Amino acid sequence: MSAIQETHKRSIIWKASNFLLDKVGAIIGLSITVLLLPLISILIKHSSKGPIIYKQTRLGKNGKPFILYKFRTMIQHAEKNGPTLSHATDDRITKAGHILRHLHLDELPQFWNVLKGDMSLVGPRPERPYFAEKLRKEAPEYNILLTTKPGLTSLGMIKYGYASNIEEMKERLKYDLLYLNDPSWFKNIKIIIETLLYITKKGILYLFSIHKDNTHKNAPQKLTSRL
Repeated sequence: MSAIQETHKRSIIWKASNFLLDKVGAIIGLSITVLLLPLISILIKHSSKGPIIYKQTRLGKNGKPFILYKFRTMIQHAEKNGPTLSHATDDRITKAGHILRHLHLDELPQFWNVLKGDMSLVGPRPERPYFAEKLRKEAPEYNILLTTKPGLTSLGMIKYGYASNIEEMKERLKYDLLYLNDPSWFKNIKIIIETLLYITKKGILYLFSIHKDNTHKNAPQKLTSRL
């Protein structure tokens, strides 16, 4: 077998295994979404007015726009003054939104994007056209990320996290470029496992902090006597 045939064979195996991983992962993720949907819907509706699902235009492979789905975590018309990146102390985030974001449950509807083929389980996070254009001007290498499907999670997400400004986007970009330099099925599995471990750990710590706060609030106050 020639080197070209070997490379072609590896490419076919890579695409087929990645396709299978995406579809199986999407079906499992959507099953979990359906189970949690009633509770999440109640939380969102009780917290603020507006739809349960939030739709947003993002850039996919080759810069093709697609509609990304998320559980709504902000007040209605949160961007009436124009596109604005969110941050930890953003007052546009609802009470339910803080819970969903801490547990990363707001991302669950994106399994539908994976099933449709807009996204993969693993790949650079898709940016909005407005911020993609700003990022492209400051970091032209961003265009390399558009040669592949965006993903639910990525090396950039587990090594850097969410970005709240262009400078942070540029830093996260370095990790995504590193991943694209040598992608593999086994590397994808590793990223998925590390993501699940991170979310689990973060969720346990968050729930523990809530329990601790409630315990502190409900603790009987010591009486002080005046002489």
